[in-house]
Amino acid sequence: MTQSVLRALAALCALMLTTSVGAQTASFEDFSYDGRSQERVAAGPNAYRNPILAGYYPDPSIARLGNDYYLGNFSFTHFPGLPIFRSTDLVNWPQIGNATSRPSQLVLAGRAVSQGVFAPDVSWHADVF
Repeated sequence: MTQSVLRALAALCALMLTTSVGAQTASFEDFSYDGRSQERVAAGPNAYRNPILAGYYPDPSIARLGNDYYLGNFSFTHFPGLPIFRSTDLVNWPQIGNATSRPSQLVLAGRAVSQGVFAPDVSWHADVF
């Protein structure tokens, strides 16, 4: 974030404190932020980033087929849905697609978020995922 954005956020926080607490005022002499995006943090030797998938990937389900691992996550009522990832080392997980990629596979029109797709199970049986 730029310094001007950070100053604006600090001013907003001070305003919110003043509004909600009454006459008390918060003030900032100095503010700096040195954080780094999770995607840009490099893991050292014999280490990995945690979480292995940064962002919005709840309730993973993993299946192994030979030397490959497949991971699926639920997606509520988002489309395309049910993102699928593949890995050979359980650390690097490129997305290879979505289980629901055509609107006809999952009709979401008129559904609330609580009526979406939850907790999918990735499994392999008789040559079919």
